[in-house]
Amino acid sequence: MSSEEHLGLERHRHKIEAELALARGKAAFHKRDWNSAMAHYGEAYKLTQNRKIRAILLLLRFCPGLAFAAYALRQKHLVRAARH
Repeated sequence: MSSEEHLGLERHRHKIEAELALARGKAAFHKRDWNSAMAHYGEAYKLTQNRKIRAILLLLRFCPGLAFAAYALRQKHLVRAARH
């Protein structure tokens, strides 16, 4: 395997690991397991350095209930918009 192929494979592996961490974080978030959610989102952030994930981490750290309420409100709005 060439060094370019190895690098591409490594990038792909990191992307999959980040997606898995995000999925686990979302599952924990839905269960209101804030500590697990923060751990998984933290793992995803380390792999991606994504600002949205960082914002989620800050919300979870300082006001997880508000983060959950905002998410629920957004989901409700999306469902209403899809009906119309």
